[in-house]
Amino acid sequence: GALSSPPPPCIDSYDANDTMETAWGRLTSGALYLPKFCASADVDFFRFSVDRSGAVTIVVTAGGTPLRATLFSNGTQVGASADVNANSSRTLTTTVGSGSGESIAAVPFVLKFEPTGLITEEGSYNFKATFGSSAPVRSRVSRR
Repeated sequence: GALSSPPPPCIDSYDANDTMETAWGRLTSGALYLPKFCASADVDFFRFSVDRSGAVTIVVTAGGTPLRATLFSNGTQVGASADVNANSSRTLTTTVGSGSGESIAAVPFVLKFEPTGLITEEGSYNFKATFGSSAPVRSRVSRR
């Protein structure tokens, strides 16, 4: 019989983030990230820092592969993990400090994602973390 072409290699733009110590990031609040699982044992970690009080919200959407999302702060799990079914979304939330938008000492966070079922050909997922950050404002010089 005829042989089919091998599947294309799995490429994850955020690879080499397989441990808490090698977590990818510093995530930008409100940005959409599009990682993917390349194997059933693949685990992805992402880091960010919160320096303004208020809500921390992570919206996770699974592609064809179900997954578990867990949020950590200072190495300790924050709240419950969220199991996300294939082609579904879940939200993780927590609060930092008191009030909203007040300057606070930076609080480190790490997000962990792991597949909980069969890795599909398209093992991608996406997430958006929204949190208080005093990231420097970028400006552009205009010429007249």
